[in-house]
Amino acid sequence: MKKQEQSGGELMVGFSFLVALLLATLGAVQATEFVVGGATQWIMPPNGDDDVYENWSKQQNVRVNDTLRFKYNSQRHDVLEVSEDDYDRCSSASPIQSFNNGDTSIAMTRPGSWYFLCGFPNHCQGGQKLSIDVQNASLTGSAATPPSSSSSSSSSSSSSTAGSSISRKDLETLTAAAAIAGISILLFIVSM
Repeated sequence: MKKQEQSGGELMVGFSFLVALLLATLGAVQATEFVVGGATQWIMPPNGDDDVYENWSKQQNVRVNDTLRFKYNSQRHDVLEVSEDDYDRCSSASPIQSFNNGDTSIAMTRPGSWYFLCGFPNHCQGGQKLSIDVQNASLTGSAATPPSSSSSSSSSSSSSTAGSSISRKDLETLTAAAAIAGISILLFIVSM
């Protein structure tokens, strides 16, 4: 009887360990920070390249609960969340939200299209605007995984969480590995 009680206790310890490991790993997968523009950050696009942020946006796989981080010189730029119409017209007259602290993080709280622009004169017309599509949160791999690229902007498609450089795909792989390891531990304990 004592052998059965010990196995049951070991099973509970193993199961608790598995649950804690999965929750910790899944929490890391759920929220990713994207630095808008990657190394370029939030500036007036150089050399009249008004597609900088559109191209950056297409390389991202932003999901609900992720964060967009805008880094900029607050004396030269700001961040305005605007409607689609205001985005199309480059109008800063009635923003949904406005920020000018130089380091703005905005949580993506819903799926769908989000629109941002710089409200400084002529910056939006010069390409300092961002339209980004946010997908529903998912804990498994999807077809929406950002494409790999050998250009300098590829480093921005591998998003970071709390300053690390682990991509979402790597975190999802770690989650799967943790689940397999946890099941293996449980099977080992049960077989004892």
